Amino acid sequence: MLVTRIKVDEALPEFFTLGRQGENGVRQICFDVSAWLAEYGDGAVALLAQRTGDDAPYPVTLTAADGEATWTVNSADTAYSGTGRAELRLTADGVLKKSKIYGTVVDAALAPPSAEPPDPYDTWLDDMMDIAVRAEDAAERAEDAVGNAVAYRQSIENLGVMANTLPPGSNATADKSVDAQGQVTLHFGIPRGDVGPQGAAGPQGPQGVQGAQGERGVSGVAVAAEGQYAFNVDANGHLILGYTGEDAPNFSINSSGHLILTL
Repeated sequence: MLVTRIKVDEALPEFFTLGRQGENGVRQICFDVSAWLAEYGDGAVALLAQRTGDDAPYPVTLTAADGEATWTVNSADTAYSGTGRAELRLTADGVLKKSKIYGTVVDAALAPPSAEPPDPYDTWLDDMMDIAVRAEDAAERAEDAVGNAVAYRQSIENLGVMANTLPPGSNATADKSVDAQGQVTLHFGIPRGDVGPQGAAGPQGPQGVQGAQGERGVSGVAVAAEGQYAFNVDANGHLILGYTGEDAPNFSINSSGHLILTL
């Protein structure tokens, strides 16, 4: 495919060629209309072509994408050799915003075409009908895709999940069930882990705060020992030995904490 690119905001070429007489679908004329769209806003781009010997122009089918309008030259466009004209137009809301006229050239062939070219308007109408049919098919496919997407989303939102704990060492399981209403539920079996080893003892905690002093106990009763000595508990809780005479009784406390009197 031969491609001729023309920027609408650059100087006009005096002529551009459409190919040789009778050629069909071997050349494209790509008009870069991004400057128009940037200046005048979105609109419809159209092209009128007038061949050598024609009294009036006819509409040309354009393919628009990414700021370009592409004319695929067919055999109707190249039916007659010689010079012609093409006018590119930008309209918005039924108002012509911008246009440019270019010169076109169709080179003569060594022999005339073997058949009369199709009527330009009929060719354009057939192209438009084909585009309309393809657009309708695309719209139907898009609608089906939306319906499928909604159904898939609902099935995911309504999906049920259940998990069961299995004994240690069991194999994990996964299953699916569907009830009478079409509700899908996933069932997972997950083995319980083995009991781990006893952990090491932690460090000893800090000593606690000293408790409050307890209440004073009941005073003790003095007991006489053969009339020579007696025991008493003073206000501080001390055991006091009282005795008569100069020599104190021979009391002691052994290693077991017992009070011993040695005679």
